[in-house]
Amino acid sequence: MIGISKLYCGQVEPSDALRYGRESGNLPSHLLQFSKDKKPVVVWNMTKRCNLKCVHCYAQAVPVDGADDISTEQAKTMIDDLAAYGAPVMLFSGGEPLVRKDLVELASHATSKGMRAVISTNGTLITKEKARELKGVGLSYVGISLDGMEEVHDRFRGVPGAFRKALEGVANCQAEGLKVGLRFTINKRNVGEIPGIFRLLAPVSTTWCTRAAVPSSSRKTWITPRPVRCWTSSWTRPAPCSTPASPKRSSPWTTTPTVPMCGCA
Repeated sequence: MIGISKLYCGQVEPSDALRYGRESGNLPSHLLQFSKDKKPVVVWNMTKRCNLKCVHCYAQAVPVDGADDISTEQAKTMIDDLAAYGAPVMLFSGGEPLVRKDLVELASHATSKGMRAVISTNGTLITKEKARELKGVGLSYVGISLDGMEEVHDRFRGVPGAFRKALEGVANCQAEGLKVGLRFTINKRNVGEIPGIFRLLAPVSTTWCTRAAVPSSSRKTWITPRPVRCWTSSWTRPAPCSTPASPKRSSPWTTTPTVPMCGCA
């Protein structure tokens, strides 16, 4: 994967190698991909359990009261092995990682072994207390998913109120000084939400990462992929292409989304 947005937005410069060197242990997280001794970043889907019912779920998620395949002690052994191998980052995902009561304990274990711990979450379970705990164990980053503004996001997530809870999670992370970013997976049912997401983020100091949808889902309703090259970037205040968007706006559940008139969607 090439960090095009880092190059395009000037976030990576030749001087970075002189400033930090290229040893992964000395690099900030956004430069790890340029280290000369880098090892794979590990994404662990630590549970299939989830408190939401997303239509685009790829994890075959099960209800919160289900069981996990790997125990806390087994997970610590795995983290020990990964740290010894030299993996720089442990990304806890799911399912919803926050349904596991041992998430904070395992994140703390990862950081104690010299790894950077990050989580990918729907954000709805990040209370003020949980954000404080995550900050306390040295979590490096919290990625929170949004699929659009309130109506569209809640439809995607299958639970009313998911949008507001996710934004509360963002605010709680920021209040504790945790680095937080929003993830937005573009597809034909939410591409028209992009301007609203921009307006939402404008006053908020957070990053925004976009992805194209992949046709994989365990649910009966799945999202057909539709690449949207115009908008795929990650930055604090996004600046989409200068071509104006079509004023015609269709329902987020129709097959003809609103797209930029440049045709690059």
